Amino acid sequence: MLKRERQAFILHQVNIHNKVLSSGLSEEMKVSEDTIRRDLQELSDEGKIIKVHGGALSCSFSHVGYPSEKIYSHTHKKIIATKALSLIQDGMFILTTGGTTIVELARILPMQLRATFVSCSIPAILEYSNHPNIDVIVVG
Repeated sequence: MLKRERQAFILHQVNIHNKVLSSGLSEEMKVSEDTIRRDLQELSDEGKIIKVHGGALSCSFSHVGYPSEKIYSHTHKKIIATKALSLIQDGMFILTTGGTTIVELARILPMQLRATFVSCSIPAILEYSNHPNIDVIVVG
């Protein structure tokens, strides 16, 4: 399968399912996961998908978020997030749920932090993906 065909297939799958897994694409197209990773990276660089650890998400998720003025007890959630941040260290694997407090935590993570976050929350995943040294594992 040619690169252009692979990438068209990937985009089609992302448009249908809103997410794809590298391992599933590799099996379906009978190519290595390294080939899929390169294709995903290229598509991400072109702004066609959001690359995450283990796969990719639809760009339609890039506008998902919570407007601060509509969050119940927003100030308190920021305080909780700041306290939680003090527990996080480089090299940790952190499993998070969803919710606005977790999104606040993701927003205040230091850019130099090197950690792996596991989550099923699209808004949290998108915030984690803004940090260059954080790996993100998406749970379906």
